[in-house]
Amino acid sequence: MLKAKRLFPDAPYFTQQEFDRLLDMYAAEFGIITKSDYAAFFATLLAEVGTKATIKEENLNYSAKSLKKTFAAFRHNPALADKYGRTKTQKANREMIGNIAYANRIGNGSVESGDGYKYRGRGFIQLTGRINYDLASQTIKEVTGADFMLEEYPELAGIATGAVLTALAFWKNNNLGGKSIDAVTDKVNKHTESRKKRQKLYASLLNELVVKDVI
Repeated sequence: MLKAKRLFPDAPYFTQQEFDRLLDMYAAEFGIITKSDYAAFFATLLAEVGTKATIKEENLNYSAKSLKKTFAAFRHNPALADKYGRTKTQKANREMIGNIAYANRIGNGSVESGDGYKYRGRGFIQLTGRINYDLASQTIKEVTGADFMLEEYPELAGIATGAVLTALAFWKNNNLGGKSIDAVTDKVNKHTESRKKRQKLYASLLNELVVKDVI
């Protein structure tokens, strides 16, 4: 298998090590088995986070104008977008933006619960919403035996070990093993402008990969 140092040459050493360690131990259990699976998984991550393997965290630094276009909660309540969004005279209230935008959906509670901001997007393939953090935890425990407790400590999805494990859990929970790169892209970000880039990365990786005992 291609090592993370080759795939993510600009990533921190610990991140490279965690990719290699966790894939070596658990790839098959998470549904990454064939050369095509490996190529699609890594092509997706390279398109998402680049060769630095930058762990993403949704910063929610939206302008008032953008909020009205991006989230239904603000589109239906434009006064809230003006109150909390970034303008020439105020900074974005990122915590309130998250709490309003993601309230009462994807497993989150009300605005007052603080779930929207607490369970904002994090990871290589961004995990968003309380229900998805909980599901990722369950899958990680099922496969590895480790209780990662992401519902209690969602910030763990923003460190190298958690980012790798949640990306693997996303793959398994969405049954992406054996799927084409286009099918994987549709699940990760159907409207991405990087679809052709992902296809090219996939084709290149498929030619390079040599995986022992993998067809």
